[in-house]
Amino acid sequence: MGRQRKTQISGRQSAREVFVTRVNLHAKHAVDDYQCQRCANSVEDRNHVFFGCSSSSELWRVMGLSHISLLSDDEVWNANAPPGLDASIWPFVFLTILWRLWDDRNGQVFRNETSCSRVVISRVCDDLVVWRKRLHPDLVNSLHGWRSFLLDCTGTAFAHSG
Repeated sequence: MGRQRKTQISGRQSAREVFVTRVNLHAKHAVDDYQCQRCANSVEDRNHVFFGCSSSSELWRVMGLSHISLLSDDEVWNANAPPGLDASIWPFVFLTILWRLWDDRNGQVFRNETSCSRVVISRVCDDLVVWRKRLHPDLVNSLHGWRSFLLDCTGTAFAHSG
């Protein structure tokens, strides 16, 4: 099985099972409520953390990928890439975005950090540079294309955050 396929399967499992949201903690009687501590507008389940919370939905909007939130768990891994970008590394990019959304959520909830889409996207881009060696050398240029696309989005995010 190829490295990307293993990453995709591992990512699907992680996205479904690993994240300790308030819904999971409430079910284990570890917290008194399951409300999102960032927006206080919804139940904090996995879908809310990554797509529904205003912080997350703003990020997807800025990247021009708002439609991702409408896809099923299985469909999201095969989502269409924006024009000119290599869809074959979408699972790799998607996992990096999910990781940074989770990290941003934890920063806001546990460390009282403030953030914005521009910062999260910049961190995704930094991670793509660090992790590029995990990809087959033939895909590094594709990764650079994704990174350029995301960096262009940081200008959009900056324009909307002012």
